[in-house]
Amino acid sequence: MNDRAKTIIAAIIFLIIGIGIGYTLSYRNIISNDQNKGESTGIGPAVGTELKKEITLITEGGGLKKISEYRGSALLINFWASWCGPCMIEMPGIFAVQKKYKKQGLEVLAINLDDNIFTGRLMLEKRIGKPAFPLFQGMNSDILRIFPLEGIPYTILVDKKGIIRYSEAGEINWLTKENLKKIEDIL
Repeated sequence: MNDRAKTIIAAIIFLIIGIGIGYTLSYRNIISNDQNKGESTGIGPAVGTELKKEITLITEGGGLKKISEYRGSALLINFWASWCGPCMIEMPGIFAVQKKYKKQGLEVLAINLDDNIFTGRLMLEKRIGKPAFPLFQGMNSDILRIFPLEGIPYTILVDKKGIIRYSEAGEINWLTKENLKKIEDIL
């Protein structure tokens, strides 16, 4: 390999490392300063850390809702899209746990990543039914900067004190005994 090729390869490696460092530093701005409490489960929020209260979500109608308005409730935050097969497969389980645990303080916040949230809602209603929880816009919002994702579906569980207790990418069967316990643990 000649010197020019080695230089190009080294430049690409440094660029990738620089992007990774920048991504990591921007992620740290969304959780509380007590980084030593939690452990990361990969890209995404560190388990055991507190979400900052000023995170703002965009409603279907374009309004704003602060995540602090949900303080005191346990949160299941799910990032999904109608074109994502695994997202749609896990959605009936999310409907079920929301119905089962709503009176105990569980709130589901569904962050839609379709280009058009109304398309996402229509496909969800057609395939599964009308959700009894709010849908929020993920595309063209700051939410993806705030919650860097490994892929979708992506789910974050936050307890009633605002502490992240679980975060994971991938389809989850929320009706298993193990996953129902995760929900019960945040209530």
